[in-house]
This record gives sequence, structure tokens and C-alpha cells, in this order.
Amino acid sequence: RCQLENHPLYLAGLGIEDLETCEHIFASLNSTALLIRHASHFHWVQFLDLHFDKWDTDKYLKLSRFLYNNYVQALQIIEQYSVKLEEFKQCKKLADVDFLKWRDEESEYLGQVATEPMVDTIAIAYIEQLKKL
Repeated sequence: RCQLENHPLYLAGLGIEDLETCEHIFASLNSTALLIRHASHFHWVQFLDLHFDKWDTDKYLKLSRFLYNNYVQALQIIEQYSVKLEEFKQCKKLADVDFLKWRDEESEYLGQVATEPMVDTIAIAYIEQLKKL
């Protein structure tokens, strides 16, 4: 359920960001976790603070280039696909609200199938009990 509510596909305003930066941050924490897994809480927090302070210093220099490149990419996508999107919408007699409706319907459907039906759960439990015999 959490993934449905927080997945980038369903978050308004996330745009073209693929959250790769988050992946890089979490990957960098893997090496840090090895060093602090047995540390006291104070040293654990202190080392994480040091890690992110260094991360911020290293990445701050690249931030303006990153933002600029994303802005340019967004403008190119808008310029390249706006005409095609309008043609598609006219051809299929669609409006912007239709795309939002489809996204909401997909999210609702995935929410309904996120849990196994009770019939399947009972059948699996029955088979597991048979195997124990």
C-alpha cells in the first residue's frame, strides 16, 4: 500500500526525476553502515552527520549543473512531445483529465490486488497442512 501512495508515478509534481540521486545516497550509506553498525548511538549519529556533511560538500558543487540540465531536459521534452500529444488527444478524443483518471484508476486497481484473495490464502494454508501429513 505504501508503494502505491508514494511511488513516483503517482506523485504529482515529481516530473522527470527518476530518484537516481536517492539511490546514490543509499548506496553510499552501505559502506558507512559497515563502519557504524556496532557503534554507540552517539557515535552512530555523529558518523552519519559527518558522512552527509561530506556528501553535501561534494555534491553542492554539482547541484547547479544538475538543476540546469534537468530544466533543459524538461523544456526539450515539452517542445518535442507537446505537438504529438495534442495530435494524439485529438485523434482519440481525449482531454487532460482522462490521463489523470487513468492514473487514479490504475492506482485503485493495484490497491485492490495488493492483497491476496482470502480463497487463495485458505487454499495455500490447506496445501501446507497437507504437506505436513
